[in-house]
Amino acid sequence: RIAAQRAKAALALLPAVVGLLPAIAGAQASLKLVERIGSGFAASPARLAAVNFWFRHVHVFCNPLISGTILALGICGLSAGEVLRWGVPAALVFFFAGWLALIRPLSQKEIES
Repeated sequence: RIAAQRAKAALALLPAVVGLLPAIAGAQASLKLVERIGSGFAASPARLAAVNFWFRHVHVFCNPLISGTILALGICGLSAGEVLRWGVPAALVFFFAGWLALIRPLSQKEIES
């Protein structure tokens, strides 16, 4: 049971960490992690792809390394502090919404002996 909880946490956190880094082919890198960890659960490839996509982009509202965030700051005339004040709570809300919708319902595969 504890191993399953740790695997669920890794399914959410690893793509989020990879998503923080500006990298070419980051989606493919995190997908390999999600596939490997997700193989222990009864999850369809579509659900694992959704997990990968959702958690890689959950912090886009407040990540100062994403060029789109910087561009949005300039267009809207917002300061970095304002983005953090509103973006961090939004990222947390969307993280937990993704957890409830995508991670929590996962069940472990039964291991046949």
